[in-house]
Amino acid sequence: MGRERRLSINPVVDAALHEPGDASRVALLRLRRQVGTTALAERVRRRAAVLGHRMRKAARAIHGRRDELIEAIYAAATPPGCCSAWSDGSTRRDDHAGLGGIVLDRDGHRIASIQRTLEPMTPLATEIAALEAVLRVAHDHGVERLRLHTDCRALVELWRSAGEPALVRARALAQGFRKFELRVVPRLHNQPANMLARGRDGPGLGGI
Repeated sequence: MGRERRLSINPVVDAALHEPGDASRVALLRLRRQVGTTALAERVRRRAAVLGHRMRKAARAIHGRRDELIEAIYAAATPPGCCSAWSDGSTRRDDHAGLGGIVLDRDGHRIASIQRTLEPMTPLATEIAALEAVLRVAHDHGVERLRLHTDCRALVELWRSAGEPALVRARALAQGFRKFELRVVPRLHNQPANMLARGRDGPGLGGI
């Protein structure tokens, strides 16, 4: 994104971060088709870092709104009638692993979240466990069409290959939906699920 374009959309992004409400959210989401989903989400992340640094007392609230807006931007990019979800796995220093996930309805509002501690396992195994857990939660909430976001490119590449034994359970769960997609997103756009996987419940402090 060029400098002039960044400067032109910064006021809209800042308003959505600093003055939450339906009007500022709608104005932000209108930019998605012009700027692109990933680029707009990244602009929100970067502006949140700048505003959080300038207004330290409000930083936690700003970072919380950042996460909500990034989720809303990706949710707005899903096909009509499709819900969206996020999953992440984490291997922690205490010799345990964790998983986290979030499910959003068709309007981009959270309907479920999951956080679980796991026995020690490989990083990819935690990502697969997180995928399975989110698929179960989405199914339990009556979701029929789902686009699930992960920051694990290896998981997405594995999903695209046929006959991978490690994904047998996940594929069986995915068949319970009328439509299912698995998409990769930048790691810093998946912070809420990552925080859940790491056993944290507050907004992260992503860098500029």
